[in-house]
Amino acid sequence: AVKEKGDSAIIEFTEKFDKTKLTAKNLRVTPKEIKAAYKLVTGEQVDALKLMKSKLETLETQTLLQQPTKSIRDEITVETVLRPLESVGCYVPGGQAVYPSTLVMTATPAKVAGVSRIVVCSPPTEKGTINPLILVASDICGVDEVYKVGGIQAIAALAYGTETIKPVRKI
Repeated sequence: AVKEKGDSAIIEFTEKFDKTKLTAKNLRVTPKEIKAAYKLVTGEQVDALKLMKSKLETLETQTLLQQPTKSIRDEITVETVLRPLESVGCYVPGGQAVYPSTLVMTATPAKVAGVSRIVVCSPPTEKGTINPLILVASDICGVDEVYKVGGIQAIAALAYGTETIKPVRKI
């Protein structure tokens, strides 16, 4: 349905499963919403997210640097060239629990690898918002786009794209 009907299918499923009515115009989280999210979390939570990101960034950078890139055997040289994907989608579950760690653990490796477009989808609350910790984590991790879409419809939107959500190369 998402592949065929795009945004209208996402809006329909969001109303059915997440009990909130959105429009194509408010599927994407705005910078204003992200800024407002900082007022709803504690300084301690912000610090914890920054620390988590920093530690993971260090680990992922070390892992990337340890990748073998050249092998010579029988006068034949084989070289591995690492190139980042141009886009990835990170699905962050929501509902009864909040998982900012999922966002940090998916967006940070992508950022370290040099992915130029990182998209996050997370289900909205009944009020049509995303949990502020998810929004703050997305800002801290340098995510490019955040959408109020959950469930399988979010995965389909990331895979096939819609009028609002452009497809990504990897989810």
